[in-house]
Amino acid sequence: MLLYIIETGQRWADLVADTVPVSFVPQLLPQALADHFLRSFQQEAKMWHTSKRWLYEKEIESHRVESGFRFNDLGVTSTSRWESSGFGDDLRYLRGQVITAVQRARAQLRRQWRAAASSAGSCDSRPLTKEELAQETVALASRGQRLSAKSIEWLVRYAASSYALKAWRWEPNFCVANLYRDQEDFLGAHSDPVELIGPWAIVASVTFGAARQFRMKPVAQIATEREGGGRITSFSIRLPHNSLLVCWEGFQEFWRHEVPKDKGLTSHSISGPARLNFTFRKSVGAVAARKPMCHCGRKADLKPVLKASENRGRYFWSCRNPRVKKGTYRTCDFFKWDDELLRAKDAKDVAFFTDRDSTAPLPNALSRVVVAGPVEHWQQSSSGEVLAPGGGTQRNTFCSEPIIFGMHAK
Repeated sequence: MLLYIIETGQRWADLVADTVPVSFVPQLLPQALADHFLRSFQQEAKMWHTSKRWLYEKEIESHRVESGFRFNDLGVTSTSRWESSGFGDDLRYLRGQVITAVQRARAQLRRQWRAAASSAGSCDSRPLTKEELAQETVALASRGQRLSAKSIEWLVRYAASSYALKAWRWEPNFCVANLYRDQEDFLGAHSDPVELIGPWAIVASVTFGAARQFRMKPVAQIATEREGGGRITSFSIRLPHNSLLVCWEGFQEFWRHEVPKDKGLTSHSISGPARLNFTFRKSVGAVAARKPMCHCGRKADLKPVLKASENRGRYFWSCRNPRVKKGTYRTCDFFKWDDELLRAKDAKDVAFFTDRDSTAPLPNALSRVVVAGPVEHWQQSSSGEVLAPGGGTQRNTFCSEPIIFGMHAK
């Protein structure tokens, strides 16, 4: 297996962003404030703990210490001790800076996408509808992926939900804090659970302290070739002190990520080998509200279809067992498509499903989704597989930000 290791820096982050739905923001905070966060929370982390969970009949303990907190509507954290010690003000400021950085990164990414499309003569100047915004979101998220036409339909439907129900603005309401104490601490490959954050979620990850590898692996084979031969099977970037990595919609669906053991990490003058990480997320109440009960009498888990099939892009509910305590292992065959649950809800709440013509051909569904840079078209094979063009190696020499390659339907 070929592993493509990326080093620290904006140049390498831009290279990753050509293929992976992420954006890298260096120097998120003023340097003195970033150092203050690192000193304060490295000390605070002495009271944090590892977590434990059962998998089948084996208890697994995490290899890092962690904590977390929520923000209410007024921005107050759920941890009273942190509020009384003054950490609440620091965290509110950090949250505000993260929100601003995400908004700016999103706006810049979309502007570059549309500007490149316009220069290629593939885009008009009128404002995009909410449906077209959803199509654009899918195009940005799925570059390099091999998707069926039906999969694209499901993806557009989920992406449309955030635009159909309200104006887009991402404001996280909870955060998970981790401290990787040294090079031996790690987090295995995974996609974030979506029962709280919902499908097509955004996660913003802030790093303080040591620069460690953050590795991203595609769930399925991607259509991007490494320059000089060989196929890229994963990316790693060393996230430096005071940096933000925004994982956009589609990242949890198409990619797994991990923080591996890293003997080659870059130590920091304050924390040494320790890396402090805050991951901001937004919970979606509508997802939790429709969570069904499985045959075991437990609330089911929401999961995406990851394997290549005509259902890739759909979500389903299944029994959460065997993640139970030792001696109580059991499971059931509960299974329910999430879109079937949505259809059963009030039609007013799910108009974005019922108002669409699900039989519309792919070209109509993606008529204004275009590629940045040279125009490339989706190619459909005899088996019905649609091949999205990959990130390629072309770069915008006039801008340090990544040009994002996507798809164009004709």
